[in-house]
Amino acid sequence: MPYSRKVREYYDVESRDMWENKLALAESEILRVLLHFWDLQGPTIDDFFIDENCSFQ
Repeated sequence: MPYSRKVREYYDVESRDMWENKLALAESEILRVLLHFWDLQGPTIDDFFIDENCSFQ
């Protein structure tokens, strides 16, 4: 799906604007962000709030 259509879909569903900001990042900072995104792809866990929340894992 084109980015512009996805932004419009978000606006229609959420009734909120989406803001974009250009970042002036050094190469090392870009790498750090990419590595963080890579880490976020890991296994997901169920969050049962009271007895088995994220701190339990």
